[in-house]
Amino acid sequence: MKLLYFILATTLILVLVSCTDKNESGLPVYDLVGLSDPETVLLSSVCDDIEYVPLETGNEILGNISGIRYSAGSYAIQSGSSISVFDNRGKLLYILDKQGRGPGEYAYASVFDINGTGEILVYDSAKDRLLFYNSTGEVIREIKNLEGTSGIRLSGDDKIFLTGPIYTGTNKISEAVINLDGDTLMAIPNKFLFQPSILVMFRFECVTYTRGDKLFYHEAMDDTIYWVDNNMVISPYAVLNTGDMRFTPEKRSNVSLTEPLDAVVVSDIIETENHFLVECKGNENLVDKNTDSIIVVRDKGFLNNLDGGRPFSPDLLVDDKYLVQVVDAFEFNLWLESDHFKNFGDDPEKKDEFRALAERLTENDNPVLVRCRVK
Repeated sequence: MKLLYFILATTLILVLVSCTDKNESGLPVYDLVGLSDPETVLLSSVCDDIEYVPLETGNEILGNISGIRYSAGSYAIQSGSSISVFDNRGKLLYILDKQGRGPGEYAYASVFDINGTGEILVYDSAKDRLLFYNSTGEVIREIKNLEGTSGIRLSGDDKIFLTGPIYTGTNKISEAVINLDGDTLMAIPNKFLFQPSILVMFRFECVTYTRGDKLFYHEAMDDTIYWVDNNMVISPYAVLNTGDMRFTPEKRSNVSLTEPLDAVVVSDIIETENHFLVECKGNENLVDKNTDSIIVVRDKGFLNNLDGGRPFSPDLLVDDKYLVQVVDAFEFNLWLESDHFKNFGDDPEKKDEFRALAERLTENDNPVLVRCRVK
């Protein structure tokens, strides 16, 4: 059988929905089907301040960003084969670029994470191993023979959450937790066995995220978000209801390369105290935990009514306080010509600050971190 990579569309539409019910076990249930027509949702509905952190430009400009992680004041951003690390002020701390076939190098850095001391963990999919690098690019730890993984997430207590390559459909384990020595602390059985007509890998077989000391995960064919505590106890947390559009093993077994996928696949989750942001099937859904209204947000992100700047669509949550997006520098100057910016008059001082930033940025600058404080 031929291995084909199925990449989901990333057209961005945000949806504001609420907890509509609870299931028999008392879990909150969030309905991702039957939503209304799109409406405009203001950035001020979820955030009360916005700031911009230009990333220091080194010898190379970051482009084609494929991942961003944050830990203890450091942002790690993957661009091509390299991973650049910046502090909270945008200062470039170091660049990890060790692609190669020699000692201490990775053939292909498919997924990565960063810990609280600034060490970067890279999964080298070509050699099925995890490599820990310090800030000088030295390998300080190596874990081999993982039998494949499509995702990694470090927890605060030196545990590593691994997502298995469940696109094969027959593997017995879907996720596992290991320690820094590579010992398995917990293995989660694969509940969704299937026999694919063709081998198809979705970008996110299992979505993981952290809040405080808890690690959360959601599998592609499940409707439930689970959380794992420090004692390796797994508990159901919330349900993302997709109704008849749920991605079942039967649908997975009959995926077609010529027909659109008749299912909702969750490809990212960000959770704040009051909201979930759930990306699925090209849409991003903002789930309000406190109301029962359902609003589909128009266009590509929240309408920025804090300073008239670009629409805001976050990439990650930082310190449970800030939603952060990485934006190419050249896009700021282009936005000055938009009708929204020209007509914005709610906060002239903030508008002038945005204009000053946009006018000094060029296409030869590194991207900018847009950081919004969560209400």
